[in-house]
Amino acid sequence: MKNIHERKVRVHYSEAFRLKVLDDMRKKKYTVREASDLYGVSFQSIYQWIRKYGYEDMIAKTVRIELKGEVTMNKKLQKENAELKDAVSKLTLENIYLKAELEVHKQYAKNTEKKSSFSTPSSSSEK
Repeated sequence: MKNIHERKVRVHYSEAFRLKVLDDMRKKKYTVREASDLYGVSFQSIYQWIRKYGYEDMIAKTVRIELKGEVTMNKKLQKENAELKDAVSKLTLENIYLKAELEVHKQYAKNTEKKSSFSTPSSSSEK
């Protein structure tokens, strides 16, 4: 069980240390994970330093290469997906409305049935 009085230790790295880590990464071709393990710094901190000090060129970039037809097909599928989502939402709203209307009609029929059972057949007694 943890001690109630235990406190987290917050480490503050000097700007010189941060820049040394980034410089070593550039010179020695360390990955973020390798530098993190080597210096005992979280990789999230290193990514923050990379953005802060403008070392974005050290982060591996992802380039997606597609055929022309793939782009067209992807856009077509996205459009179709949006249309289907729109149709589902409209049908869902219609379903909710119809269920509510059915409930109102059931309640009306129940109330009408109660009234007719309490009414006296005045037309048959007059004959």
